[in-house]
Amino acid sequence: MPRNRSSSAVLDATVSRPRPQPFPSRSRSALRRRAVVGVLVLASLVLITVSFRSPTSGALHGVESAGATVLRPFEVGAERLARPFQDVYGYFRGLVHAKSENKQLRSELDQARQQVIQYESAYQQNITYRNLLRYIDGPRFPNDYSPVVARIISRAPSEFDQQVVISAGSSNGIRQDTPVVTDDGLVGRVTDLNGLAAQVTLITDDESAVPAVDQKTGAYGLVRVG
Repeated sequence: MPRNRSSSAVLDATVSRPRPQPFPSRSRSALRRRAVVGVLVLASLVLITVSFRSPTSGALHGVESAGATVLRPFEVGAERLARPFQDVYGYFRGLVHAKSENKQLRSELDQARQQVIQYESAYQQNITYRNLLRYIDGPRFPNDYSPVVARIISRAPSEFDQQVVISAGSSNGIRQDTPVVTDDGLVGRVTDLNGLAAQVTLITDDESAVPAVDQKTGAYGLVRVG
């Protein structure tokens, strides 16, 4: 057979090639990833449910530990992904709360200012009426009193005796029934004294009674313990 005929036969012959495999689309890849994540989440929920119902030393304890180890990267990733959204939510929540609190404080401040104005007006009217009536007022505490600072030098030996001795007496201007006060208010009155010291009966004593006036109603009465 001539050589040119064999070459022609080889060139004319049909060469069969394998059909190329189609590349997976992006949508299929994303769908597969979502399916894998869904399966992992479902598996974690199943493990959590079973772990609550099974004893700590049961057969599923090892499976639970292994599952927790496998799902740990997903948990960390989800936490990092959700952290910015949590921070933004917390910021806006705090902002809304601060605005609401600021509005409430402004309302309370306005009410306090109105009350101050009313009290100042009532005080000026009171002074005017007193001057018109030539009203003679008694001493008022603390403006009309001269304070004497003293300390406790002796206490009662029994807890049932509500009395103390202070380091100020008649030589310091202390008199019988002189009120004794602290920063918190009235604590007692002088019931006995000498030149250098005074005995104070506290208002917590059962036999002590202090006259008082209710500032809201103007009612007079006695303040007693019990």
